[in-house]
Amino acid sequence: EAVVKLLLAGAKAVQTASILYKHGITEIGEMNNFLHQWMERKGFNSLDQFVGKLSIDHVDNPAAFERVQFMKHFAGIE
Repeated sequence: EAVVKLLLAGAKAVQTASILYKHGITEIGEMNNFLHQWMERKGFNSLDQFVGKLSIDHVDNPAAFERVQFMKHFAGIE
């Protein structure tokens, strides 16, 4: 799930060292399977279709976006 969130925020790559140390190399397959299933459920055929979709760069009013993030942070909402 973290991989999807990072990609939606605009990441071009994600770090996996910690999870591999904790859970082993099979975790790569788990991450790939989760990502593939998520993409199928959402109707995406490639990473390019959704990478950065939740980035501030795609918001018409960046000030409103920043304000909402500020309010969510202090309200304890994720």
